[in-house]
Amino acid sequence: MRKCDGLTLGERLRLVAGLIRGGARVADVGTDHALVPIFLVLCGKCGFCIATDIAKGPIERARENIEAFGLAEKIQLRQCFGLEGIFEDEVDDVVIAGMGGENIAEIIDRAIFLKNGRINLVLQPMTKAHVLREYLYSEGFDIVEEKVAREDGRLYVAMRACFDGVKRERSLARLYIGDLDREKTPEVLEYIRQQRKRVLDRLRGLRIEGAAFEEID
Repeated sequence: MRKCDGLTLGERLRLVAGLIRGGARVADVGTDHALVPIFLVLCGKCGFCIATDIAKGPIERARENIEAFGLAEKIQLRQCFGLEGIFEDEVDDVVIAGMGGENIAEIIDRAIFLKNGRINLVLQPMTKAHVLREYLYSEGFDIVEEKVAREDGRLYVAMRACFDGVKRERSLARLYIGDLDREKTPEVLEYIRQQRKRVLDRLRGLRIEGAAFEEID
């Protein structure tokens, strides 16, 4: 856990906060309780954040938390889908955390202004990280950093990406583990073992499907 002026973040969100650049203007997409923006401002890492969510309930919960910490002047709330309520020149870093990899890819795909090389993407997929990596690589985004944290017995991966226009092809194994093997922490090694099993299971399934099609032929 990490505590800052009365607010405690779990390891997953602390991992996300650690990938944000100091002094950046931040958009937190799908903010829910607005814990990351509040933490960033309280700790002095960032001076201005925009917190968005598509639903009214999370927006109201976020408002209550922001007001409780007296940060209404430094954290703006906007109810919208993804980044549709944000302008390019308002932010430097964009956080999309706590969603499935496919949902994160959709949000990025609908925000054309992210393809400019200036904006830093901090992404934390809860599922299908390999789908998100494949999307980023195929659309010209470079994943410049990935880290893993453990919370309540579960491993979470977070990544930092920027657009450089270079479309990359990666092996199936790399789509599942990224470049995490550069930093061999216990969490990373366990994550790689888990993903290796998933890759082998997927390859085994593809072989079975191939054999089934051969029988049909």
